[in-house]
Amino acid sequence: MIIVLIALIVYNFYVGGILMHNKVKEYRKKKNISIQNLAKEAGVTKSMIYQIEREEKLPSLKVAQRISKTLGESLEILFPFEENELL
Repeated sequence: MIIVLIALIVYNFYVGGILMHNKVKEYRKKKNISIQNLAKEAGVTKSMIYQIEREEKLPSLKVAQRISKTLGESLEILFPFEENELL
């Protein structure tokens, strides 16, 4: 699963193709975590979290893992995808 996530990030970066949908905002609100606290724990700016939540930017794998850890959810839950998104 991690390899597929890396492939999607690389694909988007080099080809400018798809943007992966995410559930970061949904789970952040469910866990009552502020954007400021999530950004601090993930080691990024608030602006980056806003961009990720609005699906304007894909996080690096390292940042995605830190977001996942902070929210207590798996990468697969926060960044779901379907195989046909690569086509």
